[in-house]
Amino acid sequence: MCIKIIIICLVLVCFWYYLFLKKKKELKRISVELNISVEQINKICESILQEFKKYDARVICNWGGFDTTETLNVCSRLRFSKRIDIKSTWIKKLLDKKEYWEIAFLHTIGHELGHKDKEPIFSILHTKKGRFRNWVRECRADFYGLQFVQKEYAFTRNEVLKAIELKIDYNAPDEYAKQKSDFIHPNWNLRFQLLSDYRNFNQDAIRYIAKEVGITDEKYIKKMIRTAEL
Repeated sequence: MCIKIIIICLVLVCFWYYLFLKKKKELKRISVELNISVEQINKICESILQEFKKYDARVICNWGGFDTTETLNVCSRLRFSKRIDIKSTWIKKLLDKKEYWEIAFLHTIGHELGHKDKEPIFSILHTKKGRFRNWVRECRADFYGLQFVQKEYAFTRNEVLKAIELKIDYNAPDEYAKQKSDFIHPNWNLRFQLLSDYRNFNQDAIRYIAKEVGITDEKYIKKMIRTAEL
């Protein structure tokens, strides 16, 4: 038993050290690429952390992640966790000093806060109902983020929509990428159309998603409306 415990501890220590080295290497890479010091990057990350503490969130710059793509992703982890991880690619955009990238970032954080706001539980069932539930979650978070930026940072709805469109064009630079959906996420075109056409995430928006997925079970649709409306 003692040997097993020692082995487990060694594995955990090695894994922690691997992440430490990965983070250090990534920070150095970003520092060289952006021509700023590691200290400056850490200051930016600290300011981000402090900014969102008032919303009971811990927004962390995660340089040890395994997503090596250039997409502007954020991960909110489990609902009960306060932590939200952002990728290094966001630092480049925030250093750009262009207002719309700042708004896009604020909306992205708002989206993740929406995932912690009593949304329907994620479905692991690969059925139409499971897809419908997961698409409702993502679109609801989009609307939550839009309302968050309007309320907390006083940007207009049109300004937020323009910023979201900017992020979409970056993450999905061609029409094929914009039309690509999966079990968890509806395609970008659908998400943006909903934000453009509906002022709130109400029953009309949810019924639109149901139609896109092919859900006709009225009882289930009404259940989703009760649990997901904003």
